Amino acid sequence: MHLAILHSGKVLVIAQVDCQDNNITSVRLGAQIPLFDTASGRVLAAWMDGRALASLLDLADGPDNRRTEFIDGLADVREKGNCGNASLTIEGVQNISAPIRDFSGKVIAALTIPFIKRLSGTSIKSADECREALLEVCRSISRQLGASVHSD
Repeated sequence: MHLAILHSGKVLVIAQVDCQDNNITSVRLGAQIPLFDTASGRVLAAWMDGRALASLLDLADGPDNRRTEFIDGLADVREKGNCGNASLTIEGVQNISAPIRDFSGKVIAALTIPFIKRLSGTSIKSADECREALLEVCRSISRQLGASVHSD
């Protein structure tokens, strides 16, 4: 699981925790990832106003088709309140990402699980179970930062 923010048109991983199981899939702490390649980026951008989104898109690099897919998917992220999509980096990984909000309700970070279906081990959970747990953690963190419980 990792926590990400926006930095210079990219997604910056500022915290990362490994799975408790023997096998892990993670993103390196400090990694800067192209905006259009991430579920975190979609969550961070989905609730931006038009001016802020335009500024972000001006900074972001990537192929036109990825940019278009990114922009087209933002409404779906807003509607669902989270992002779940196949990784554009590693086949077989489903990224599940949800927003963390500050006291004003603004999305300030994204918490993301690079989900892989486990066949054995100590943490056999479905993607839906992980999504629900992630959403609850994000709501809890947001409340601790002063966000309204109704800002989802």
